[in-house]
Amino acid sequence: MVVSFLPPPFYSISSLNSDGQTLLSLAHHWISTPPSLVSSWNASDADPCSWVGVVCDPNKLVVSLDLSTSHIMGKIGPEISWLTHLKSLNLSSNCISGTIPPQIGNCSLLQQLDLSLNTLAGKIPDSLGNCSLLQQLDLSLNTLAGKIPDSLGNLLNLKVLSLYNNSLNGSLPEPIFHISGLEVLNLSFNQLTGLIPSNLGNTTMLQVLCIDNNRFTGSLPASLNNLANLVYLDVHSAGVEGRIPLCYGGGCKNLIYLDLSFNQFISLPIELGNCTNLEQFAVVDCGLTGPIPSSFGQLTKLTLLYLSINQLSRTIPPELANCTSLTDLQLDRNQLEGSILSELGTLKLTSLYLFTNRLTGEVPMSVWKIAILEYLLIYENRLSGERPVEVARLKRLKEFTLYDNHFFGIIPQSLRINGSLTILDFYNNSFTGPIPPNLCSGNQVEKLVLGFNSFQGGIPSEFGNCPSLKRLIINNSNLTGVLPDFVNNPNLLYMNLEDNMFTGQIPGSFGRLTNITAINLSKNRLLGLLPLQLENLL
Repeated sequence: MVVSFLPPPFYSISSLNSDGQTLLSLAHHWISTPPSLVSSWNASDADPCSWVGVVCDPNKLVVSLDLSTSHIMGKIGPEISWLTHLKSLNLSSNCISGTIPPQIGNCSLLQQLDLSLNTLAGKIPDSLGNCSLLQQLDLSLNTLAGKIPDSLGNLLNLKVLSLYNNSLNGSLPEPIFHISGLEVLNLSFNQLTGLIPSNLGNTTMLQVLCIDNNRFTGSLPASLNNLANLVYLDVHSAGVEGRIPLCYGGGCKNLIYLDLSFNQFISLPIELGNCTNLEQFAVVDCGLTGPIPSSFGQLTKLTLLYLSINQLSRTIPPELANCTSLTDLQLDRNQLEGSILSELGTLKLTSLYLFTNRLTGEVPMSVWKIAILEYLLIYENRLSGERPVEVARLKRLKEFTLYDNHFFGIIPQSLRINGSLTILDFYNNSFTGPIPPNLCSGNQVEKLVLGFNSFQGGIPSEFGNCPSLKRLIINNSNLTGVLPDFVNNPNLLYMNLEDNMFTGQIPGSFGRLTNITAINLSKNRLLGLLPLQLENLL
């Protein structure tokens, strides 16, 4: 609930000190505020030091105003400049609109300014550069536009500068990188352009640098290697290209998080193996060519490695087995060759993405024994081998796809996929024999795809009791017999049983599949008239 402030009564009251009167004047720029604030901010008080969100010094002068998450709607009035002793101002997470008043630059004692998560527009005022004592400046998550003013480079005491998620444009002002004590710089999700200044490396205390989701040009400056304290670097979708100039000569050795994805780099330099503290490393969709360096085996603290959607070639280096902390390995959509390394089976992987490569041979037994695997995606390769019976050991598996390979043999009738599985896709292999009756019944399978194989027999009647099933595709698979009753599959949306050898009639119960959007039964040997119940699907 929000309540509007009443017309100003304080001009006729002499007991309230000047800072209290200033606060009430500021409040009259607010359309609505919470009742707790209205009842607390009392014009009959001698001072505002007991008011909600207010902290005073011993002289009853306001030094801190924290009204974050107070449901304030309105604007910041120019009266803010009258709070000349203000050291901390936090109006974050409200509905404050309009512009940042240039008068705020008169608050020369400000050390913390947080106006994040509002709807502020317009430019960042140059006058902020007058607040030379500022240590933290957070204007993120607004709709600010225009250039980042050079005057921010005057804030030599600044440790945190966060401007992310605005509409700022223009180039990065070089004066910012003269702030040698800057520890956090977050400029993500703006429209910044131009080259990244080479003097970026002057901010030697920088620990967090986020310049992702901008429109820069050119390459990353080599001076990044000067940032010995850097632990978090996010450059994804920033528009940069060329070499990856990191971890040369021991630089950036403290990096823990590195995301270079969605840019255009040439290759993975072997020097990246020097960043031995890396825990999360992503270079997705960057046009990379060449091999995965064997030096990556030195990244023993890695938990996540994403190299998807590139043109990486040659074999997967066996040295990756040295990355014993690795839980999430995604090397999909490259041109990797050779076999899946048995050494990968020694890792405690929960996700293994190797799909859409040129891998050959059998899946090593050690991989089937990774008991904590949740996602195993190895489709669109040239893998072969007889029935994946060992998959029954993967009790936590949620997605298992091996379509478009050369697997063969009988899927064991004893195979019962665990209750966590939601996607099972064996499409376009050479499996034979009957379909196991327990392949989907009694679990959470939402998508079951077995098409383009050479099964014998029909669809097990148990498939009619898969309550979570949404997509069933078993086309072109030599299936015979009659169509089972799927009435106990209330969530079924799509069914393709095309080009088999089913006989008999279409069950009238199909008309009760009221959520279904498409049924393909063409190219079978079905007889009789269409059941009248199918009208229910129109």
